[in-house]
Amino acid sequence: MQAKWKFTARQAEDIVNIRLGQLTKLDGVKLNDERKALEAERKELKAVLGDDKQLRRLVVQELEADAKKFGDARRTLIKAEERAQIERTVVEEPLTVILSKKGWVRARTGHDLDIATLAFKDGDGLLQTLECRTTDAVIVLAASGKTFTLEAAALPTGRGDGAPVNTLVNSSSGDIVWMGAGDPAQRLLMNSSAGLGFVCKLGDLVSRTRQGKDFMSVGEGAQARPPAPAGSGKYVAALSSDARLLLFPLEDVPVRPNGGVGVQLIALPEGVTLASAAVSDARSLVVSGMRRKNRAEETLDAKQLAAHLGKRAQRGKVCDVGFRPDRIGS
Repeated sequence: MQAKWKFTARQAEDIVNIRLGQLTKLDGVKLNDERKALEAERKELKAVLGDDKQLRRLVVQELEADAKKFGDARRTLIKAEERAQIERTVVEEPLTVILSKKGWVRARTGHDLDIATLAFKDGDGLLQTLECRTTDAVIVLAASGKTFTLEAAALPTGRGDGAPVNTLVNSSSGDIVWMGAGDPAQRLLMNSSAGLGFVCKLGDLVSRTRQGKDFMSVGEGAQARPPAPAGSGKYVAALSSDARLLLFPLEDVPVRPNGGVGVQLIALPEGVTLASAAVSDARSLVVSGMRRKNRAEETLDAKQLAAHLGKRAQRGKVCDVGFRPDRIGS
């Protein structure tokens, strides 16, 4: 040992005198301590893995410790940025939008279309045409009182049947009853089959999302009706389904740019609905209805209309024109 490892005589003698049992005992003590430490660690790990709250607490503690040890101030600036917008160039030209009774919409280039040449699916027919421009926003009103906004240039064109409005927006609001476009400042008389109404502007109906806007509140069993352009008229003409006509000042109807329920335009007993509404100058009013399976039309003059003047929410008087009227217009 002295020759091989260069131990001194004292070192070599001490090594020779060490008992093998003493070495074994020391190793046993160390192994026992290590076993106890491993068992304690195993028990702790099993407890953590078996308790979700304790595991989350441990993760948080470790993250906080790392953040305290290695964290520093943020070196990059985070701030709100303007939303990116995609611009599409649209050539401005005349366009006619066609809406069917079952809610199918399409567009044709130009104005003054020959309506007689339009074809529809079996069981469907024309509800409304709208002359506008390709750069216009087309607002549609559902029977539920919800409004949606479509880009005129994005509407299906060609000779086909078009597409259901409800597929162009995120809607299940039922039938589409009206569409409009043009000057956002144009005044409208909103009305429902329950005889309620209010005044607003066309721009108030614009929705910003595909989900639309809950604009006019209609009660159970009632539905929104096509708005009547207010124009320069000063009187509201309301026609009930039992042919009673009432005229009263437009100023008695509130202006509600945010929509809502509205006020009673004409008194309606149970089972009677509002058939039509218009804004008139009280000098003349066109009424129409069915006479022997054909549509008939009559123009009431100022003297005839004077008999129907009254106050808002009154019952009105029977409109006797030789047929049962169901529609009025200025």
